[in-house]
Amino acid sequence: MIFSSNNRQHLVAGTMGMFQVEAGLKATTMLTSERAFNFLVVEISYEWIGTHFAVGLDSLSVEKAAVWKGKGQQRPLSARILSTKERSFCAEIVSPPVDGVAREYWYAAKVLEFLSLQIFRENTLPFCTSQKTATRDRVAKTLSQLHDHLDEPLDLHALAELANVSPATLSRLVSLETGMTLSRHLRAMRIARATELIRDDGYNVTSAAVEVGYSSLSHFTKAFFEETGQKPSEFL
Repeated sequence: MIFSSNNRQHLVAGTMGMFQVEAGLKATTMLTSERAFNFLVVEISYEWIGTHFAVGLDSLSVEKAAVWKGKGQQRPLSARILSTKERSFCAEIVSPPVDGVAREYWYAAKVLEFLSLQIFRENTLPFCTSQKTATRDRVAKTLSQLHDHLDEPLDLHALAELANVSPATLSRLVSLETGMTLSRHLRAMRIARATELIRDDGYNVTSAAVEVGYSSLSHFTKAFFEETGQKPSEFL
């Protein structure tokens, strides 16, 4: 959960939220959660936005421009699934390809790219429509359910019932919102958890594979390679 003095938002892995705050943000893991997550926080001042997007902001509607100038209603955006480009942004920010003085310019360029996507996104932002919010909530809830049951087979009908939509609709919504299928999400989550078990908890490859739902070591090895570019033995 992410919270500030006047805002609060629940996030699961692979989601993002935006806040307008005067003080710093804090993060905490819910008491019912068995795992902690890493958060990437990008803090940007209204002065910086105004300097770099002055002309662009004036092209927006009055209400939307006011939000990005810090004069609009102060409330958080609903949590939503990261897009493919936003996932790429997060990965690059934590592992910049340049060092020294070049890094400052590189970071500035990446933040400009990120804000360009947010500010000039079609009218769904800065505040999402109720329909899109409901869709994103369904997808986030579905992915959270997948994450909490990594050792179980993918049950599309049970997930669809939980999301209160048909199986075909849920599959389509997840693919449209995230650019990945449910089975692809499950594989990525399983392998991410397996690498943690091997690296941090001393599991051997076979035990880690079983823990995350693979009964076949060959299937696990194939999935591991497709996700990481390494065989489990090479990772070890």
